[in-house]
Amino acid sequence: MNKIRILIYIIKQGFVNTFKHCYNFLSSTFVIFVALFIMGCLALTSIGLSNILENMSEQRVITIDCDDSISDEASVVVLGSIIDVDPDKVVGVKTISKRENYEKALDMFGESAGFLVPTEDNEEEVAPYIESMFVSFVITLKSTEDVADFVEAVRTVPGVHDVTDNLSIYEYFSSIQFWVEFGSYAAMIILGFLSVMLSINTIKLTVDSRKEELEIMKHIGASRSYMTGPFLIEGLLIGLIGSVAAFFAVRGVYVYVYNYVASQGESVMSLINLKPISAYSEKMFLIFILAAVFVGVLSSISATRKHIKY
Repeated sequence: MNKIRILIYIIKQGFVNTFKHCYNFLSSTFVIFVALFIMGCLALTSIGLSNILENMSEQRVITIDCDDSISDEASVVVLGSIIDVDPDKVVGVKTISKRENYEKALDMFGESAGFLVPTEDNEEEVAPYIESMFVSFVITLKSTEDVADFVEAVRTVPGVHDVTDNLSIYEYFSSIQFWVEFGSYAAMIILGFLSVMLSINTIKLTVDSRKEELEIMKHIGASRSYMTGPFLIEGLLIGLIGSVAAFFAVRGVYVYVYNYVASQGESVMSLINLKPISAYSEKMFLIFILAAVFVGVLSSISATRKHIKY
């Protein structure tokens, strides 16, 4: 029964101490909130970029457009020359005829751009439009490492007008991911340090106001847990309130971005490859809580070590 009363006293004093200095409490909580919010957003951004890079690396696709003078029949010869560049690197080929490219252009720009809808009655009228288009090949390679050399070699093949690859896009996202990860580590160090220092200062104010009381407790034989418990509760409360607020803020931002990307269509969604927030919620919440416990315990120990010998 005595232990229960001590526990109730520790918890009660911890809550009283927490809200005694409102300004310092709010500033400490806000810094923890900002630190975890920024780190959470950067971490989810890094995960999203990793998903994009993984998706792009799995595609390993280049698109080759022939000269418009190359007919569907003659394109077979061009395709053979392309494959002969390095047959070992090619794992898949898809041919897009002039008519298919014309229909794609029709879907993209519509009749308002001067494209005629092919019907049985206007085949002769539409034929010149179709012939002005080009034959395309979608080549799938074994890996992204094969793309650069293969593209340079294909550009020299007679009949090839243009080559489009995703290597530059892949490298662009790779560089962004590096800086996002760098920013995550920098934020963790700088903002984490500020969070701990502000929490220490907040708890120190309470310790200083009870300095004489702590000295008396120490002299009459009060236990270490009895003296440090309220300050530990105070540090934990500051960390927990800041971390829970940061979790829901990060969650809200991610859900908004997810819904926005989903509204842009399946093609955009498949490229960015975003997963629902439920895939990250549990792990992110656990990390935020552990960060709160770490900040709370470290702040309490640092703030009380001058008055209580550990």
